[in-house]
Amino acid sequence: MTLFSISDTCFHSYSQSHAIYQHYLHNEQPQLIWRGTDFGFLGFITPTLSQPDPIKIVRRHLSENDKDADKDDVRRNAIQALNEQIDSLVPRWKGAALTADAELQVEGTNDLPWANIKFSSYNWKGKKPTIGSHQYEPWESVDIAVGEGMSRSELAKYKYHIDLGGGGGTTWGGTIEKLSMPGLLYHHMTPTKDYIHDYLTPWKHYIPVSESLQDLKKKFDWAEAHPQEAKRIADAGTDFMRELGTPQGFGKL
Repeated sequence: MTLFSISDTCFHSYSQSHAIYQHYLHNEQPQLIWRGTDFGFLGFITPTLSQPDPIKIVRRHLSENDKDADKDDVRRNAIQALNEQIDSLVPRWKGAALTADAELQVEGTNDLPWANIKFSSYNWKGKKPTIGSHQYEPWESVDIAVGEGMSRSELAKYKYHIDLGGGGGTTWGGTIEKLSMPGLLYHHMTPTKDYIHDYLTPWKHYIPVSESLQDLKKKFDWAEAHPQEAKRIADAGTDFMRELGTPQGFGKL
């Protein structure tokens, strides 16, 4: 890819995201949003982390009950089992497990779960089956980890974003797209980096979160308790992308 085509990509990402910036600036949902593909994570250096087995987690609970088992009971048991093994999950599934637990905590109330991290597509043995495929039917049957796809315009309605790492670490495309939006970016710190990361500063352009996501909820709560500081960081990230989205700004890199 040439310098100019990369610059065009950055500009396209920024201009599309920023076009909706002002529209949603004062109307953001106070949730941490993510949509993407169920993908492994740096398998060559994290061999102990894996994607969960729906047969063991969901269908096991179905088999332990009669065929008329209450769906809510199965869902609660599956969420508990998922979170019991959260340390062994790849980061994207850690996020999905945190989301399922957050949804469980607010059931029966009008509160929003703090996290909304879900898969809108799947990677199964190198392929991407659509929602409804038999490999993920167990998760869908109990409304765990599955979410509708969202456009940039829809994602921009949310106050917080995260760029969860996959097979190659944190995606540079996801990072720059989310920096361009009005919301605050939680940048997933992985053992890999792209050149653009050298021009970004933690707590200035984004809030860093650990590879394990153990500090994610704590840092979400911090942002909710410090809205002015959070907005300053979000604005700095967007300002960075505003400059990067020009040939002159990209030329500095």
